[in-house]
Amino acid sequence: MAGLIALEKYNASLWDGLRANAYRALRTSACSALSAATILLAPQAVAQTSDADAPTGVDTATASAPMEAVAQPQATVAADGSTASETTDQAPATLPPTPSISSYQINAGDALEIYVWGEERLQRSLTVLPDGSIAFPLVGQLQVAGTLPQDVERMVRERLRAQYRGEVPTVTVSVAETAGLQFSIMGKVRSPGAFTAGRYLNVLEALSLAGGPAEFANLDSVTLIREQEGEVFSTRLRLGSLFKTGVSARDVERAGIIRILPGDVLIVP
Repeated sequence: MAGLIALEKYNASLWDGLRANAYRALRTSACSALSAATILLAPQAVAQTSDADAPTGVDTATASAPMEAVAQPQATVAADGSTASETTDQAPATLPPTPSISSYQINAGDALEIYVWGEERLQRSLTVLPDGSIAFPLVGQLQVAGTLPQDVERMVRERLRAQYRGEVPTVTVSVAETAGLQFSIMGKVRSPGAFTAGRYLNVLEALSLAGGPAEFANLDSVTLIREQEGEVFSTRLRLGSLFKTGVSARDVERAGIIRILPGDVLIVP
């Protein structure tokens, strides 16, 4: 009887040991499987989290690209094949002045400003001599009377060409003072004398500077004396009809309202 009881206790102890070992093995297997599943699912969870956090309308592939690639400025191709950056952080370069275009003819006595771009030593303020000439460094004597400012610019650049290996700098010529635009009015006017105008005038405007015609002036026999190329010419002007009421277009045409040029002499008998 005692042996039977001992056998049952042994069987019970053996069964408990087997059941404990099976439970431990099952638990170990389950933990290993859970760890493997966690490792496999982790990248997908991270990717889903990144997609959820990214702003709407932004490609996650582009967002994950290096910042240096995004920050690089794009280049545009010019018509000549050269490339230029679309982002310009540098200040624009200073451009040379645009060549002047003037219809004013230079006269003796005019004050000129001549400037060679980038050459401060070649900046001069000059007065045209009575013979119509000026003197400029590295250029010499230039005959400028009767020419336009842009003509003088071309003459100066042409003379400076021998001083430069490359392109000759831009030359700017401006008339600072039109002192050479002088004319005289004599005869029966209220204030006869010599006058200097700041712009071109016609005969009527010239008479107004002299105070207008005096009493008993014969405006149909006004004489204009002009010297051109060493020769003296005279022109008769009929201005009487312009000082009457009811002036017509024909009266204006017959009057001969011409422009006053430097050196002209207007005589009102």
